[in-house]
Amino acid sequence: MIGSTRSATATVLALAAIGCGGEGGAEDGTGDAPAALASEPAVHVIDERWVTVADTLWDVDTPALWTDGAQSVVLVTAKGTHDLQLFDGASGERVGSFGTQGAAPGDFDRPNGVLVVGDFALVVERDNHRVQVLEMPEGTPLGSFGADELRYPYGLATSGSAEDLTLWVTDDYEDVEDVVPDDLTNRLHRFHVTLRSGAAPEVRAHATFGEPDGEGALRVVESIQVDPDMGRVLVADESRRSYLEYDFDGAYRGRQLGAPVIEGDPEGIVLVRCGTDAGYWVLTDQQPDVTLFRVYDRASYEPLGVFRGAVTTNTDGATFELGPVPGFPAGVLYAIHDDQALSAFDWADVTTALGLRADCRRD
Repeated sequence: MIGSTRSATATVLALAAIGCGGEGGAEDGTGDAPAALASEPAVHVIDERWVTVADTLWDVDTPALWTDGAQSVVLVTAKGTHDLQLFDGASGERVGSFGTQGAAPGDFDRPNGVLVVGDFALVVERDNHRVQVLEMPEGTPLGSFGADELRYPYGLATSGSAEDLTLWVTDDYEDVEDVVPDDLTNRLHRFHVTLRSGAAPEVRAHATFGEPDGEGALRVVESIQVDPDMGRVLVADESRRSYLEYDFDGAYRGRQLGAPVIEGDPEGIVLVRCGTDAGYWVLTDQQPDVTLFRVYDRASYEPLGVFRGAVTTNTDGATFELGPVPGFPAGVLYAIHDDQALSAFDWADVTTALGLRADCRRD
């Protein structure tokens, strides 16, 4: 058992496992399909391999996978209960939680973003204004950083190894609540960090970036992802319903991904790396009644297809891991379902439905 199991304080909705589907039928906008799909020429419906139990109190936002090859655990940030909910990565069974509300090591205050680098979990806490580092599999707190630099952090992305890590964090600060500030020059933070087992994180350097105005200025930010091989940083700007491309020095490259077809909020974004220059971007189009996953070519940004789940709606964060991982030989896409549960899509089902490469494997 990883973590300590908490008793649910709200009605827990046991969503039945969604069978081993993956036939990938195309939605034609008729029948019982959500109205938002009517304009989509071919939205493939792919059954989730499972959907976890749900709890409306959790207000979950972002998943991240830790695995040692034999076992796997999905850590999910829960903003409502100020902890990390833990699920078995193969079966979806809930196996416990880490933390409670507070500012001490191992505590959280509105955790939003999470990712895993080796045996280290990095958690962005919006209301503690920091990045906290835990060592897996026990979730041992090692320390935190960023409290002096971050104001309202949300998302994070990394490149490099644990001992030589580059960490990007989005900062959606406001001077007046719900008003985009005049100064947009600190929307992105870049930390160079060293992580070692049993030791506090060491921050070697820090810088901030942001176009002050114009097409490259970031207004409403949360999700971020990097392509280390191509030197790209993609940042979702919810005010424009698109993902903007920057280089590793924070300079806008003049390209946007997702516009104008994204109908909801640009939320989770994952990179599927097939070697150094091939693969796919999967962008989450968050809508109240459906989540559309829009797939683009990694290098050219050519749109390659759209899919949705049979159940999954209103997705905030998502994460992807190439196979083999426990339960998913080809890989797995984990996505938040309606702020209260976690869904899993077998990557083999996605590649079959959309005609994508099926030979990509973990390094």
